Amino acid sequence: MDRKHLGGYELIVALVFLVAIFLVAGVYTLGTWGSVEVGHASLIKNTWDGTIKAGPIGPLDKPGVKSFMFEDLITIKISVDNVYMWSKFDENFKEVEHGDWEAPVGITSDGIKMPIDINVFWTIDPQSEKLINLYRQYPTLDYKERVIVQAAREVVRDVMKDKTFDQIIEQREQLPTLISDGVIRKITENPTLQGIIKIDRTSIQILEIHMPPTVQQKLQERKNSEIAIITAENNRRVAIINADAERQQNILRSQGLAQAKIIEANATRDAILNVVTSLGVEKGEAQAQASQLYLTLQMYKEIAATGQNVTFIVGLDKDGNSFILPLDRGAKP
Repeated sequence: MDRKHLGGYELIVALVFLVAIFLVAGVYTLGTWGSVEVGHASLIKNTWDGTIKAGPIGPLDKPGVKSFMFEDLITIKISVDNVYMWSKFDENFKEVEHGDWEAPVGITSDGIKMPIDINVFWTIDPQSEKLINLYRQYPTLDYKERVIVQAAREVVRDVMKDKTFDQIIEQREQLPTLISDGVIRKITENPTLQGIIKIDRTSIQILEIHMPPTVQQKLQERKNSEIAIITAENNRRVAIINADAERQQNILRSQGLAQAKIIEANATRDAILNVVTSLGVEKGEAQAQASQLYLTLQMYKEIAATGQNVTFIVGLDKDGNSFILPLDRGAKP
């Protein structure tokens, strides 16, 4: 083989060698590459002996995270996670759409089916030992469906099964608290998740309570009836208050008129008494004459107010006192 052919052969070998190097480097890089998203933590599992160790927390995207062979990178979301459990129904109360899972269904003791829309939020403790324990308990990380979704379904069922529809409606203000506390208790007391999941009452959203259209119509009729009763009762109370106010006003008006007449009578009597006394009549006799004269003047005043003709008798009694008596009232002139 001449030098020319030898040189070409060496070049080919060199190129093959370089390509092999690049391939090995590429395979190694891909084999050790690790990608961990924001809000996620990672575990590295040895596929040979099954051991697990903590990996880096995201964000991360680079080679050298794990070994080339016999290691898998497992990522677990540790930031806020959630399940949406809601349903939409048509006019026949048939489900036409749902979220991640269908709304949990409760059935009252009198047989009314009532799905309840629930959203559940939580976070995972990023401590490596707890993450390893979580993975060992749930190798496919399906704790959402096996624990959280199941807890919501069981709690809704248990809260409603011993209550009638009327009791559910009466306690609808307390229902979100009962469900939230029940779901939290079931999740946090589950031995496989104890101390791993962080969740509280604010993490549970009770969005809507569904009911069959016929039941909803009856409920609306009941509400309308209650509103009508309340309105009638309010109107009755207003009428009583107005009547009482008018009665009090009439009493005050009557008291005022009576007081005015007393003041007027006293003033008239005093004026007459002063006139009679000024004529030299003794005080006792003057009071008697003043009273008689006041009554006579009042009689004249009433007769004048009628506008009728009146016949009088004018005379003296046995003691010499004059008197005037009306006999008859005729027609108006």
